[in-house]
Amino acid sequence: MVELKTSTEAVDLQAVKNLIKMVGYEIIRDNGDLFVVQDESCIPIYCCLQTNVLSNTVPCHKTSKETLTGDILYKMLDASNGLSTSNFRLTEVDDGRVQIVLTNFCKLQELGDDDADDIWSALNFLEIDVVKARDILKDIL
Repeated sequence: MVELKTSTEAVDLQAVKNLIKMVGYEIIRDNGDLFVVQDESCIPIYCCLQTNVLSNTVPCHKTSKETLTGDILYKMLDASNGLSTSNFRLTEVDDGRVQIVLTNFCKLQELGDDDADDIWSALNFLEIDVVKARDILKDIL
């Protein structure tokens, strides 16, 4: 019988990376628990493993604050915008512009087939959401 890990128990980082490779992603940059993956879409996804949560992030676009009009922000936050799994974040960067970032995560347990499916889904849906986000942001790109 497989024992499930509790919500605060750390999972093995290398095992997570192996699952990511198994579901079709290549690790293109590896700094330990912070690494970058991509598949044939060539969209780099920044991943970070903290305990048993794999956080996934794609920097989508940098723009000036002035371009983030009420209409654009509404489109970004509208529940019917087609972004199924990701959250938008706005982060001010050193040059005064704003970085628009998409994020999602998956909670990992025993690192079996279910977790492989969860990892693939999180990464794949994030890529789909990036394409949709770029469409939403096309007026400021």
